[in-house]
Amino acid sequence: MEGKSEVVTDAQLICKVGDDDQAAFTILVHRYLSCLIRFSARYTYSISCSEDIVQESFLRVWNHANSWCAKKGTVKSWLFKIVYNLTMDFLRKQQLLRTHQESLNDELRVTNGPEENLLDAEQKRQVHQALSNLPERQRTALTLFLVNGLSGSEVASVLELTVEASDSLLARARRNLKKIIQKEPLMKRTVI
Repeated sequence: MEGKSEVVTDAQLICKVGDDDQAAFTILVHRYLSCLIRFSARYTYSISCSEDIVQESFLRVWNHANSWCAKKGTVKSWLFKIVYNLTMDFLRKQQLLRTHQESLNDELRVTNGPEENLLDAEQKRQVHQALSNLPERQRTALTLFLVNGLSGSEVASVLELTVEASDSLLARARRNLKKIIQKEPLMKRTVI
């Protein structure tokens, strides 16, 4: 990767990582580190714990890069799957899977005026609360798809589903989220 600004695909990187190429590993880590931490933090509610989980995930990637197979999904979906599995293991061990339903993630913050920030924060809290009331797999599918930008087939790969089952899961998740929000409507945007 001399002076050129050539784009290297994830598949090319993971093949190089499989050959113990530290530079390729560094690029892969930089490419996905922050989004994987944010993804994990949606479940752990702790950046610190999520950083540890993602660090362990990348250690597994380094040690098992040769086990990635393009037929099973993209490198991106493989990374999210590793982080997802380790996060769920962590939550099971800590018995936190359904007990934490507070705090918004840092990424949900907005920069508006004080009144708008208050209303937006309340609406986001309510949406976050509604999401947390979804079954875990539905919540995960929506988070992967909407927040992390994975495709339907990548969501299927992470959750070990067929594409059709993934699409069905996403549709159910959207319907259930809509029902939850309709039961407890979001705060109306009116200035008091």
